[in-house]
Amino acid sequence: MILFLETFFFGLTNFISNKYGICLILERQNKKLNILKHKFLKIKRKQKLISLRKYKQNSFFKEGINLLTICLVHTNSSILLAKYLATQFQILKHHNFFFRFIKNALILLNNKVFFSKIQGIKIQIKGRFNGNSRAKSRIAQISKRPPFLRKSSNISYFEETSFSSNGTFGIKI
Repeated sequence: MILFLETFFFGLTNFISNKYGICLILERQNKKLNILKHKFLKIKRKQKLISLRKYKQNSFFKEGINLLTICLVHTNSSILLAKYLATQFQILKHHNFFFRFIKNALILLNNKVFFSKIQGIKIQIKGRFNGNSRAKSRIAQISKRPPFLRKSSNISYFEETSFSSNGTFGIKI
């Protein structure tokens, strides 16, 4: 691997020399994220996720936990979370069970992940949960700090519509 990198940089410096007038500065961008990832892996994941053991047999568990940790580490990840929720609401038939999993996992991970860049999350879903005859609205509000709206805060907002056999679901993050 080191030999490959040396030959790559040697070829790159020969290609981009002073005769073209190009200055190239290579910098490692994910340095902080890599350190945080190692700190997260050092925490015993089994102890942290033991309260979510009843969801472990479902197909959405691993993908959901990985996606929620990504959403907590990165800012402006509301698009990713909304699209994930929309696809799961299309596939699944037990929507209340999945919504409780998302809510519990967000509360658990937001409290345990010490490098979370998100101050709070509010998820609002409207639709016919579990095929009921009337549409209902469910709200999950998870925050480290009480106020959601401030003049100086950057808010990442996204809406998505999910079309399922029970009807449509409106998802706001």
